[in-house]
Amino acid sequence: MLRQKMLTCFALASIFTLSSCYRVPVPQGNVLPEQKVHKIIRGMTTSDIIRILGSPVLHNTFANNQAAYVYTYKTSGSTMTLKRAIFYLQNDRVVKVTFDANTNGQPLPPQNV
Repeated sequence: MLRQKMLTCFALASIFTLSSCYRVPVPQGNVLPEQKVHKIIRGMTTSDIIRILGSPVLHNTFANNQAAYVYTYKTSGSTMTLKRAIFYLQNDRVVKVTFDANTNGQPLPPQNV
């Protein structure tokens, strides 16, 4: 009887230990492949950006002259991948594009508007 209880406790401890080792990686934001971001050039409209990258996850109510796309990805035990693309608009046309990709876990520098 004691042996059966110890085996049960060992089995439960093993299950709890092994189940906490794996964490599902969850990407957040808009996926930003560099080749798609580089397709966006000056003079394109907002609808062109949405056609290429999809709708932005972030909507800044106070800065409607820009479209911001952010993507983060972190797996268990690794550094976070962070990508940020900001498209500055004037009269619904792209006038400036900034793209930052960071895979070493360092924070990205703030963007000047």
